[in-house]
Amino acid sequence: YVEEARGFYDSTRSLRHDIKNHMAVVRGLLEKKEFDRASAYLGEIEGVSSGLSFPYVSGNPVIDVLLEEKAALAGKCGIVLTVSLKAPFPENAGDMELCTILSNALDNAICACRELKAHREITVKSVFQGRMWLLSVENGFSGETPFRPGTGIANIRRAAAGCGGTAEIFVRGERFFVNILIGY
Repeated sequence: YVEEARGFYDSTRSLRHDIKNHMAVVRGLLEKKEFDRASAYLGEIEGVSSGLSFPYVSGNPVIDVLLEEKAALAGKCGIVLTVSLKAPFPENAGDMELCTILSNALDNAICACRELKAHREITVKSVFQGRMWLLSVENGFSGETPFRPGTGIANIRRAAAGCGGTAEIFVRGERFFVNILIGY
């Protein structure tokens, strides 16, 4: 995830660096009334730039890449992923801990939602309360199968504890919750 995110950001930085030159070319083509060529050139710029944008911009490139991958997986299963994550993330929560927490929570949520006929939704959000950061992952749950914590849940708890936080994982009716609380 880290290498892929760095690659995206490096490519974006490169395009941004050259954009003045690209705009000068387009301006010159328009001044010479070369409208078709200007349009084609703009199309090339749009093609390059659209491939560089992240659907999620949380302020953390590792999290953005992870969310993009999990959203694609959820989408293939007909599951809606709604995300509202914003920086700053707690300083004591490193990329590996955040990735472990989110990847396991989202993998479990996608697996649970696949079993549902309706309400195939996952919500990921973070909020700040005082000097605390709350990360919440909520998804539909059939409620029929008793919840048994597995390796993914153990990894979430371990990663949360590793950055001085706590993990609260519970089922309420037909909703499954993973709440992570980390102090600043």
